[in-house]
Amino acid sequence: MPFGRFEEQITDSRGMKYAIYGSCVTRDIFSILGIDDQVSEYRARSSIHSYVAPSIPADMIPDLSVMSSGFQKRMVVNDFTKPKITNNPESPIVVDFIDERFRVLEFEKSFVTESNEFRKVAKHDARFSVAFERGACEKEKFREACKKFSLIHSGMPIILHKSRYATHAFSQAGVMELEKQDHIKNMNENLALYEEIFADEVPLAGVVHVPETLKVADPNHKWGLAPFHYIREYYEMAYSQILSISTTISKSDAIF
Repeated sequence: MPFGRFEEQITDSRGMKYAIYGSCVTRDIFSILGIDDQVSEYRARSSIHSYVAPSIPADMIPDLSVMSSGFQKRMVVNDFTKPKITNNPESPIVVDFIDERFRVLEFEKSFVTESNEFRKVAKHDARFSVAFERGACEKEKFREACKKFSLIHSGMPIILHKSRYATHAFSQAGVMELEKQDHIKNMNENLALYEEIFADEVPLAGVVHVPETLKVADPNHKWGLAPFHYIREYYEMAYSQILSISTTISKSDAIF
């Protein structure tokens, strides 16, 4: 897309708001493009199994002082207490499943997410145990979680951001293959499964699906090199698709 045209889209979209249930792959669309003001809420580091499970009282949360980041602590606390994203029809919820890469732990007849941030706490606490294996074997459990998500956010415009681990990254020598290709392949198979089930169970306002040619990792990304830290062109295309879906919602429901 010509740069000038994209800048026009950014200008025209001022005033729009989006809630995010997912990960950095969606949140970075707004931060990389300099439109953080369009994010109304952001819920990350929380598996859908945990998000729809019974809440856990704040006084039962283990000591999180080992975490130096306020953001990390806040996301872990939310994963325990499980406040739901506000059902505001003027802020569509954009969903991605990159954070389903984490294990799900059982705790006090509920579930929590073993994010990188929380793992350093959970491994020293015998009260936490692995709830089940991730991937194809959890298919029916994931479907039940999606059904609960659909009930919680009934009537809300939901946008599914289909995300994948990049297999390649840019380098000074051109495009290079990333390490751990078997792991990347397995994660992408899981993501495809989760998205298929979610689309079956949750009415969608639209789907963001960026072409494979733009699913390239950026070694200069603000968060560093990772299979889900993409080049800027990825975020521009994703945002253009979000805007297109938003226009459709606006015309059908007059919510913007």
